[in-house]
Amino acid sequence: MSELTQDYQILLTNVKDPQLFNSKSYAEIKLNNRSIYFLAVVDPTLYRDYQKYFTPIESSLKKALKNLPLKKEDTLILLSHSGMDSDLALVKKFPRINWVIGAHSQSYTIRPTEEGSTKLVQVLARNHYLGSIKFSPGEELHGKFELLEVREELAKKLDPSHPTLKLISGYRSKLKEIQKVEQDRQSLSFGEGEKLPTFRSCQECHTKQTEFWQGTAHAISYMTLYKKEAHYNPQCVKCHSVGFQQKDGFSGHKSIVTKGDPSLTEAQLEKYWDQLAESFSKVESVRELSSEKRRSLSQKWNNLDTSFEIEHNFANVQCLNCHQQTHEHPFESDNSAIKNNSHGLYQAKCVSCHTQDQSPKWYEQSGAIDNNVFQAKLKSVSCPRS
Repeated sequence: MSELTQDYQILLTNVKDPQLFNSKSYAEIKLNNRSIYFLAVVDPTLYRDYQKYFTPIESSLKKALKNLPLKKEDTLILLSHSGMDSDLALVKKFPRINWVIGAHSQSYTIRPTEEGSTKLVQVLARNHYLGSIKFSPGEELHGKFELLEVREELAKKLDPSHPTLKLISGYRSKLKEIQKVEQDRQSLSFGEGEKLPTFRSCQECHTKQTEFWQGTAHAISYMTLYKKEAHYNPQCVKCHSVGFQQKDGFSGHKSIVTKGDPSLTEAQLEKYWDQLAESFSKVESVRELSSEKRRSLSQKWNNLDTSFEIEHNFANVQCLNCHQQTHEHPFESDNSAIKNNSHGLYQAKCVSCHTQDQSPKWYEQSGAIDNNVFQAKLKSVSCPRS
């Protein structure tokens, strides 16, 4: 095992033989006239075949703390691969620990979980966010926690030769290939029934509502995926489209836009997406665009659909992601389908995609939705009534 770690040293406090992993029991960073100390532990029971290499966490921490020259003004951080429940139990026995940066249970802490004077944080493993603890002299003696969203902007700050970039790029390319094959294997039978109504049918009567919607990020949200080459990822597509994998909807990227008989050829589809990509070539972030710019891009997209004789465009978050009209609308005899203005129903629809993971600012520390934030977000995308 030591051969695998000969190029770097591991921080591991509860290993029996430090030479085994080329490890040390603690690390120190000096900050002006005080120090930040790091300890690191793993739960031996998580490593079925390697438990014999580790000592119990509690005895290891007791020994390490005796050897640390901790002063009152110093900060002690524990890196733990044990799970949130184990960490909470541990800090009750070791209240001197200021922070626990944890893993294993993949708990998602928008804000630190507090136990006494100790703060515990975890940030999942889905590559959406990084957790940051900032230390500065004077104020916030023991650090301030915040979430950093991982986007293209972060990659731009790294040196092009950074090994992480190559690793991530290779992973994404391979994942895209797998997801594309999976989509191509989808064999949903759409039958001869009617397709799910899209905004193109709604706009015939609801002009004002369509114009408002086109100014929101929802109206061009699918291009966020397309530009990131995530349009084969089903977890992403289902929240950036309508009717995904429904029998009256679409099964994948190749069928997200359709026309009548004859259907679009492979060459026509490629041309369609190339032209659309050109319109969005200078767009860095859909969310940061003005309403006017979003509306302009949405209208260009609509014009492109017209030129390609597109009858159904299931891309983007649109009317039926929120509303419940049927194929018979507006002539349905049962109007209950459109009586969907209740707070609870809209909230359920919104949070199915705007989860804690995707929209952490929508939630309180307890994990409950922040009603004030939700109401403001809902108002920002609610179409005018007339």
